[in-house]
Order: sequence, then C-alpha cells, then structure tokens
Amino acid sequence: MRARTHNFAGPAILVLLAGVLRFYGLGWGLPQVYEEAQPFRLAWSMWGWGDASAFDPNPHFFNYPSLYIYVQFAGQGLAFLGMKVTGMIHSVLDYRVRYALDPTPFYMMGRAITALFGIATVYVTYRLGRRALGQALGVGAALLVAVNTFHVSKSQVIEVDVPLTFFAILTLFLAVRLLETPTRRNYLLTGVAMGLAISTKYTAALLLLPLVTAHLVARRDSGEKPPWAHVGLAVAVGLAAFAVTSPFVLLDAKTFAQHMRLEGQHMRLGHFGSDTYSSASFYVRALPNMILGWPLSLLGLFGLVFLAGIRRYPWAIVLAAFLLPYTAVVASWSMKAYRYLLPAVPIVMLLAMGSLVEGFRHRRLAGAPSAARVGALVLAGLLLAAPSLARFPLHLERIQPDTRTVAKRWIEANIPRGSLILQEHYGPELFGPLASQRLDEDVRREVFERDVMPFYAVQMLPLMQVKPNRSAVFYDLSLYEDVDVVITSGIVRGRYVHEAERFQSQVAFYADLERHFEKALELATTRNSEPAITIYINKRHAAPFGDRGVVAGPRAVAAPPDGERKISRAEEIFYDNLGLNYETFGYHDEALAAYELAFRYPITMPPVYASLVMGRVRCLLALGRPAEAVRVLEMGTAATPSAEDRERFLRAKRTILSGAARPDP
Repeated sequence: MRARTHNFAGPAILVLLAGVLRFYGLGWGLPQVYEEAQPFRLAWSMWGWGDASAFDPNPHFFNYPSLYIYVQFAGQGLAFLGMKVTGMIHSVLDYRVRYALDPTPFYMMGRAITALFGIATVYVTYRLGRRALGQALGVGAALLVAVNTFHVSKSQVIEVDVPLTFFAILTLFLAVRLLETPTRRNYLLTGVAMGLAISTKYTAALLLLPLVTAHLVARRDSGEKPPWAHVGLAVAVGLAAFAVTSPFVLLDAKTFAQHMRLEGQHMRLGHFGSDTYSSASFYVRALPNMILGWPLSLLGLFGLVFLAGIRRYPWAIVLAAFLLPYTAVVASWSMKAYRYLLPAVPIVMLLAMGSLVEGFRHRRLAGAPSAARVGALVLAGLLLAAPSLARFPLHLERIQPDTRTVAKRWIEANIPRGSLILQEHYGPELFGPLASQRLDEDVRREVFERDVMPFYAVQMLPLMQVKPNRSAVFYDLSLYEDVDVVITSGIVRGRYVHEAERFQSQVAFYADLERHFEKALELATTRNSEPAITIYINKRHAAPFGDRGVVAGPRAVAAPPDGERKISRAEEIFYDNLGLNYETFGYHDEALAAYELAFRYPITMPPVYASLVMGRVRCLLALGRPAEAVRVLEMGTAATPSAEDRERFLRAKRTILSGAARPDP
C-alpha cells in the first residue's frame, strides 16, 4: 500500500467524462425496444398500475435475484411522481397510456439508472486504485474504465451486469481497505456490499473468497489480528442484505427452485448457434478482441502474475481471489455472453495499470522529472485504451435507425392494416392482438380510440434456444395459407443456415419463401447489434386477412415422435397466438379450432393453459354455445393446478350462468 494524496479534480473529470460517454446516445432505438430489459419489464408488471389487487411485490422470476428489479421498480414510481408534479400526466391511466403509445421516457429512465451504476463504477475503481498504489493507479485505471467502449455500451441497456460490476468492485474496495483497517465496521460494510452484489446476480457469491483472503492477510500482517467472528458477522449482514433486497427467493422458495433448475439447464446447454467452440476459447478471444484489446489484456495478465504472484502485494492477491474463480466459473458454462466478463474488466485494468505504475517507479526512472513520468504514464494509458476507443464508432452506429425500425416504418406505410404477418423473433415490433392483450382494458380502449398505431394480426414463429430442432415443425409453408406477409430475421435465419444439415426443414422453408412469395424488402446490415430483415408478400390474397371474410383456418403441425409425446415444442403457445389472431378479427370458428388444436399437444405452463381455456370460452359464447362454454370451464377447473385460475374459471362460469353477456377475458 502507498500513501494517498487527495486530489478531487482528477476523479471529478473522470466522472464527468464517464457521464458524457454513457448518456450520449442513451435513447438508441427508441421508441422501439431492442433489448430484453427484463428488470424493467418485471418491475412494470409488479406495479399493476391502477388495479390495487394486481399490485404484487413478488417478481415471480428468479433466474437472477431481485435487487435490480426493485431498483427499476422504484425508478418507475419516481417517474410517475415526476410526471404528475410537472403536469405531464393527470392520472395513473394517463401514465399507462403514455407508456403504451411511446415508451421512450420510461426506458430512458431505466437506462439512465444503469448508466449511473456505470459512472459510479468508474469512481469506485479510482478509489480502489488509489488505495492500492496511489493516485496514479486510481486515475489510470478509472480512465480506462471510463472510456472502455464495451462498458459504455452495456451502461446503456437495462441488464444486471453493470450494477453487478459496481457492487463487485465496491466489495473489493472495501475488502482491500480491511487490509489496513480491519475494524468491525469495515467488515460490516464489506458484508453489506457483498450481499447487495449477490442480490444483483448469484455469481457474486464468489466475493466471499476475497473477503476471506483479506481477513487472512490482515491477521498475518496487522497488529490488530481481527477475529474470525468478524468474517461471520460480514457473512451474516451480507445474507441479511440479500434477504431484504431479494425476499421472495425465500418467501417463494418453490418457484425459486424451479427457476434455478431451468437456469442451470440454460447454463449447461447454452443457446443454439453459439456452441461451435468452448466457452474458455470464446472468452480468450473475446477479452482481447471485443472488450479490452490485446495490449491491455496481455498487460493485465502480466500484472496478475507480477503483482499477485511475484511481488505478492496483498491488494493484488485480494483482487485475484475473485478474478480467477469468477472467470473459471463463467468459462465452465456452455452458455456464453460477452457481458458475463464485465465484472472482470475493471480488475484487469487495475492489474494492468498497476504493473505500469510499478514499472515507472523502477530505480532507472526514479530520477526522471515528475512531469515526464506522468506524461509517459498518461501516454501509456492512452495507448492501452486505443483498441477500445477504435471500437467507439461501432458503438455509435446503433444511434442510427435500426433495420427493424426501417422495416416497421415500411410495413406501416405499405402493408394494409389487418394483414396476417408471420415473423421470426428479433424482427420489428408490430402492434397486434398479443401486444393488445397485454394492455389493461382501459388502456386498450384509449389506445384504439386514438388510432395512432396500425393494427395487424401478428403470428410469431417459435424459437427454441435450447434443443432448437423442435422448431422444425413450424417451418412448413403449408401451415400458413392465410398469411399475407412473412418476415425473417437474420439473427435466427443465420443460425439455421449455418447448420443446414441439422436444420433442413428451416432451410427448406426459406427456399419455399423465395419460390412462392414475392420478396418485397431486403435490409442487409454489417452491424452485430441489428439483424438483416427480409419481407415477403403473399400475392395470392387480394384482400388482407382482416377483410377477407373467408379464411382457410388453422392446420395441425406434425405430431411429436413417440418418445417425445409429453415434451412441449411450444405448440400450445403457437396455437394460443394463432387463435387470438383469428378471434380478434372475427373468425370465431377458426379461432376455436386453433385453441382446440393446442390441447392435442403437451401444455406445460399454467398461464398458457388458462389462456387457451378462456379463448375457447369466448369463442363458444360468440358462436352462441354457452352450455359448451360452461363445460369447458368445468373441465378447466378440474384440470388446472393453479388456485388463481380455478377461481377465475369459477367466476366466469357464474357470469355465464347468471345470463351476463360474457366473462372477463
């Protein structure tokens, strides 16, 4: 450890630089949303907006913990208060309608929260570097984080990895501080930071290792000899912080266990199209080529060996106690993603700059003028940052209109309303029955009255990230006689074509499109952040689906093999979507047939089962067959495992028997 001087100008400039880079272009893609934004979407559903009985603090999602979901939840509440106070909205309904029509300000708020975590990471990296080897290391490492294109890019999406990185670096900073001041208070603070990190993503549990490492070093080197009870206390407050910020991991333990099993399978099997080489090989290539650049990656590796292995600096050993196990765990998963390496990025930068700082303190350079040493260090830092800065223009490209945005505009200008559009995932976001169904009735009514969004029948082609062969049954053009338009996405199409022997049905489907449909628009791209989009038109239909009057109706997909009779291939989701399209545009016989087709296949998700039951009931009532609708509800009540759905079915039955027009959807 070195003596530390306090200079507030340097960190202030770094924080300002980090803020400018992360807030510039924050609205990329909007009002279209081309990110999963799972924390935002989960938080929005938890509010229930306007229906007190729907408010639910349980996210019902445990693939990762809940802290960042609750942070987004709080942000949405503050956004409502801000809009209400400033007169932008006058009611909860105004707020919800505004979100349905244009989610831009809401996602700007959500992304801004991530950006603030990214900016805070720059500052904490500075503090950690300054504590380790002084001001030069703090400024140098923080500068590298501030201008790193990968970190900037990830600070502009609503994901958990940037907040995780902040809490991980904060925990490491506090653990390094234990080396000098192993007080009970510092153990408590370290434990709280660790608990918040784990509550952001489960892999942060590995932060226990640097905590224990710091404790062992402090016992060896400190005159205080902190007791092991301090570690136990840190762990206890960490668990408490986790429990407070992810309470339903414990309160809804059954769902948590189910989701963890699925997430474990996800990590073991990975995504199709990304398993052509090992995870270790993927990350060995990713770090120097996509994230840091070769000079910084190699110098970071050298710094790890030199500072932690040869010089045995306690602070470097503490960082290594997290870096090495964390990267080993991430590399053991079949599921691969660049963002998984994000918590390692500031650590590698600290080790790389630490080795440079040590080099400049070599006795041969000690006599050089101070300005020369500082200038040489800044120049070296800029050279290390150069590969990342060279990628910044690619990052800025996403501010330009995305292919999906261009495709959406073209469709709304050229495709008649009411057309039936079949599309692959990662295509343009179109307003159709599924999107409409997700809106509450009062919001839906307002949206349709304003008539500002063209309405289509949108049918999604199922995408199986795990065991993708199962999607083959849907890639059969004979299933889609009623379709007006087909949209393919290069992200999906490219994966199938890349393994043409494995995905022969999908490749044949694309060939059939070329032969039998007219290619109306083809949007190529050289950017990884957007898909190539191809739009095909079925010229055999003189009128769009909604105005046709007579349609062919649904057809059954091929039955599963005998050994897979109980395994869903997403048929139930497919036919639920298809039935809703027919029903919305008044084809009740065809809709009923689609809903009934779904029951030929395994139905694994209770919400889909409930949706199919209610779809059949609505169609039967529309066709004047209330007695059959009651029987469907009785069978659904007996079969569903969900107490909530049983009550829903019983309520619908009472409504029908009372002579009311129709039950709630």
